[in-house]
Amino acid sequence: MRLMAVTFAVALSITALTSVSGAGGDDPPHPLCALSPRAETETYRLDGRLGVAVVDTTTGALWSGGEQGAFTLHSISHVVLAFAVAMQFSDEGVEPTDELRALLHPLVVRGEGWAARRVWNWLGGANGVNEFYLRVRAEQLIPGVDRDLWGLARGRVVDVARMLSAVTTTRELSPEMRSAVYEFMSSTWSANMWRGVVYPTFSEWQIAIETGWFIPQWRAFRIHQVLILFNPSGEARYAIAVLYDGTAAAEQIWLTLNAIQRALAEDLSRRESGSVYGDQQCQQFGLWLSTLDRTGDASNSDPWLLFAAKP
Repeated sequence: MRLMAVTFAVALSITALTSVSGAGGDDPPHPLCALSPRAETETYRLDGRLGVAVVDTTTGALWSGGEQGAFTLHSISHVVLAFAVAMQFSDEGVEPTDELRALLHPLVVRGEGWAARRVWNWLGGANGVNEFYLRVRAEQLIPGVDRDLWGLARGRVVDVARMLSAVTTTRELSPEMRSAVYEFMSSTWSANMWRGVVYPTFSEWQIAIETGWFIPQWRAFRIHQVLILFNPSGEARYAIAVLYDGTAAAEQIWLTLNAIQRALAEDLSRRESGSVYGDQQCQQFGLWLSTLDRTGDASNSDPWLLFAAKP
């Protein structure tokens, strides 16, 4: 089975890669890179909208591509709630309690609505969630009102990545509370659960690169991923958000997201090994796609650059 390509917005007027310093503020009007000609052609092969954003937690630099409009966050909203309640505990100087851990597991790992409703009320509803958004400089996230469904919030992919980067680096969140949330994000990966959120270690990324298995074949029309990618020293390096809404065949989206995550992981490997790309930032970021079968066999791969330097 061949990789069908990444689907970005139907209107390709906002299909550029941007890089900005800092975790907040407006996106720059003149992106450094654009979709490569092949990528622009391939975008029409799938029906849907996909946004990708990556924040370098050490510099605050942001790369983003694809659809930048608001997505319904679905299960990703549970990660937002988990970090929000962890920050509230940190404000009160409270260490992670058994009660909190018992709540985070069904909230983050299993995505259960009753846990989301309880945390929602614990935070004081929409006002409490809004306060958290402002603290982590993700002003464009929009809390929802339906506490029975996963769609507790809507937001741009860049703001989801900014939120994830902020809670990874902020001093307002105690290391103990941050680790408590990481623990349950990690268990969605280790237990091969729903993979809506993953927190793989560097060694797990290496295994995934070798095997090609990042996420399972997905039957739903919405696939959302948030990731924290660590370097070999154990420091958080990249916060990654991948949001997709559409009606394309699950197999095509499965291959697309695998290729994106593979490219990001391989890029980190090159950066950590001191490899140098070139003068263009889009080349330095090096987001490549390959035609891979579902076992990750790249023997007949045909790699191509997703983002290219602007003419």
